[in-house]
Amino acid sequence: RPIAGILWMTLAMLLSAAAGACVRQLAGEVPTLELVFFRNVVGLLLLVPWLMRQGLGVMRTSRLPLYCLRVFFAYTAMVMLFYAWGEMPIADVFALQFTIPLFTIMLAVFILKQQTDRQAWAACLIGFAGALIVMRPGVIELTLAAVAAIASAMMSAGSNTTIKLLTRTESVGTITVYSNLLMLPLALIPTFFVWVTPGMEQIPWIVGAALFSAVGGICFTLA
Repeated sequence: RPIAGILWMTLAMLLSAAAGACVRQLAGEVPTLELVFFRNVVGLLLLVPWLMRQGLGVMRTSRLPLYCLRVFFAYTAMVMLFYAWGEMPIADVFALQFTIPLFTIMLAVFILKQQTDRQAWAACLIGFAGALIVMRPGVIELTLAAVAAIASAMMSAGSNTTIKLLTRTESVGTITVYSNLLMLPLALIPTFFVWVTPGMEQIPWIVGAALFSAVGGICFTLA
């Protein structure tokens, strides 16, 4: 159902932009690792009603290693993306994120053995050219935030590929629950070392960033 996939993807990107705006509003006042932890807590809370309705039987899987690989890619991508959102203009971050399709198509061809036409490659190369225009290597100093945005795109491509492999046997709900569940300890441990107690004026932005990002992740998996 390609039309449904397009609509879910559009909604995912809209929610991602809203999450980026919330992170940007915090202006580095809350550490990136802490924001990623909150995002995973909210993601799990959103899935509790679905899990209670479906029962624990939906958690049966024989693909735990692939889930772990997916969580590694997704966590690294999320940390890099949240850092980039906080350090550079959101428009520039999303412009650099246009490299995700290029990396994803490369993995789809070599890992998933999918066929890709010339139009798709042309669109990806144009997106990559646009990313070079934003970064302007050799013209302006290459910032750590820009590198983080590109690294996030590469890790997102790896996450996309593992999601596609998982959807061959697993439901969207199971993939999302396992991803948040396995990512929670990975996000919690480093948060202990950077914890900053947020003020009342920061909590709405933190909740907004976590909520928009979590729901956007579900939409992306559906796409």
